[in-house]
Amino acid sequence: MDLFKTLDEIGITYRLLDHPPVYTVAESMEHMPGKFPVKNLLLKEEKGESLVFVIMKGDERLDTKKVQVLTGCKKLQFAKPDVLLATLGVEPGSASIFSLLHEGSGGIEVVIDTRLLEQEELGFHPSKNTQTVFISGKDIPVFLDARSLQWKLLQL
Repeated sequence: MDLFKTLDEIGITYRLLDHPPVYTVAESMEHMPGKFPVKNLLLKEEKGESLVFVIMKGDERLDTKKVQVLTGCKKLQFAKPDVLLATLGVEPGSASIFSLLHEGSGGIEVVIDTRLLEQEELGFHPSKNTQTVFISGKDIPVFLDARSLQWKLLQL
């Protein structure tokens, strides 16, 4: 699915920035000083099939217990590379909200750090570490609703 065509179709305004390759949140912030850092994590229930995609402030550690309580999942852990590839179509370190366009992402529950929705502009890479697509925080639910994904807010 074409990201930019999808954003245009659902009425999300975006801005594209090209930059040298980045592999971590810290590296991305070197090219985007003053921006709100974001990280995207895919979690899987250890003894179950539930998948949870967390979009959160990039310079903080994830409290998986809070996510477990919110989602009703037991013992969440980071998804293994084969699960990332099958579900989001990306390798570890490459997941972003836009990975949810992948055909395997349909059953994922999304948890969003409430602070993101208040941000004027947030950057997510389009599965390329040499570009960042900026959208408004208020457009995150618009994007997820267009994908018919279940999502919940959490103060992380």
